[in-house]
This record gives sequence, structure tokens and C-alpha cells, in this order.
Amino acid sequence: MRTLLQSVVRMRDRAVVGYEALSRGPQGSALEQSDRLFAAAGACGRTVDMELHCLALNLGP
Repeated sequence: MRTLLQSVVRMRDRAVVGYEALSRGPQGSALEQSDRLFAAAGACGRTVDMELHCLALNLGP
């Protein structure tokens, strides 16, 4: 798992007003794209666990 941070920009003055944390699977794997990563978690009934793991990676335990 890895996280990419995307700037949230206010268009009026192009000021950065926040960041969005984008979760990704292992680079170069079939699960690198978040839609596939979360679909795989959902197929195993682990969507909530995946969401909590992503939150912990970005916000701490």
C-alpha cells in the first residue's frame, strides 16, 4: 500500500486549500489502481478493513 497526495486547489486564486489522500496498491501490480484494490477488498468482504487501514496509514492509529 502507498499513498499519493493530490492538492486541492481553489480555482479563483489557485491557492492550495487542502490535500486528498489517494490509496494505491503495490506499484506494477494488478492492484495498483484504487478501483481494483477496493474491488478486491470488497470481493473478500474486507472493504471496511481496507478503509480503516488507509485511514491509519494517513492519519495514524
